[in-house]
Amino acid sequence: MPSARAEETFRKAKAAFDERAYDDSEKLCKEALALADKEMTKPDAARMRADIFWLLADVKNMKGSWVDAVIYLDSVTQASFDSNNTKRGTESLIKTATILSRKGKQNEALAKFQKASEIARKHNNQRFMGRAAYGIGTVFWRQGKYSEALLQAEGAVTVGKKESDFDLLGLAYGLVAMIKNDQGDYDVCIENYNRAIEALERTDNYYDLARLLSNLGETYMTEGDYGKAVKMLARGYEVADKSSNRRTMGYALINMAECYVRSGDLNMARSKIESAGAVLEKVEDKYAKTTLQKVWGMIYASQGDREKANSSFEKAIASMKELAIPYDTGMLLLEYGKALKNQRDERAKEMVQAAIEIFEEAGAKTMLEKAKKELTGL
Repeated sequence: MPSARAEETFRKAKAAFDERAYDDSEKLCKEALALADKEMTKPDAARMRADIFWLLADVKNMKGSWVDAVIYLDSVTQASFDSNNTKRGTESLIKTATILSRKGKQNEALAKFQKASEIARKHNNQRFMGRAAYGIGTVFWRQGKYSEALLQAEGAVTVGKKESDFDLLGLAYGLVAMIKNDQGDYDVCIENYNRAIEALERTDNYYDLARLLSNLGETYMTEGDYGKAVKMLARGYEVADKSSNRRTMGYALINMAECYVRSGDLNMARSKIESAGAVLEKVEDKYAKTTLQKVWGMIYASQGDREKANSSFEKAIASMKELAIPYDTGMLLLEYGKALKNQRDERAKEMVQAAIEIFEEAGAKTMLEKAKKELTGL
């Protein structure tokens, strides 16, 4: 027997989520759960619980509480397959894998993406096949396996075009851009970011639109165009702020801080990095907090505070190695090497050499040349 009170409360929870009132949505979800358990038959309550857990996972994801999001999604996945709801079960697998990949659990994520891909192929669900390919490609990109990542990304682009799925198309073009950024092919990277942004602007996926705007700003920063970078990062921050996407707000602020420290404006750099720390305080994102630590290292190095600079860099490097992201580990080692060079510390050569080895293995040609040039000056 359905419960009018549970259904009405859940409707309000969904409305609150759509309005980005995530705390209100979470509270209403829990009220709806209590009503469903009290007033509904077991089969009806089970279906309602799956719907509520699905929304709670989205709430927790947006708030950066990834452990809780995965717990809710695991319940949805199990309940969906138990009730032969293959579509929701597959989508739940993809959502879970996406969060696990962001948390740095690449092997677990890959296994779930591959399982989702197998199910999607069995049922000829093109949309989920494309999203699984995008997810698998993202894992490979984070692992520095660029050839494999590009193959999956291009497959996702093909599906996105065939299905006129602009959300998938935006994600897939964005992945191509991220791969090309790491490989140092910045013109192709920027071209694909612009394609991704154009596609996502045709959707209501503000979460990924903000992320890719910020990523494009980061590419401009890598090219040394700090003014253009800050403008794009500010645009990404604005979109993220409107959707209460604290994770991307934090990334945009971190990258703005890096732009300012590289251009010599340490007051603005400190202001932005302090704001980033406040925004990310309750967000479960080890990568973001590692990058935050790196920029603090750059600020301290620019101020001549060797002890704090070295401590920040060393903590960031250790954390990035735990995340097992080769390209970013190389970038950190190179940055630390530069700081040590300015301190006339003999460890500078060791750091830069380690960065060179990573860039060689990853095929990051542009950064490899920059690192080799840095080594000749040591």
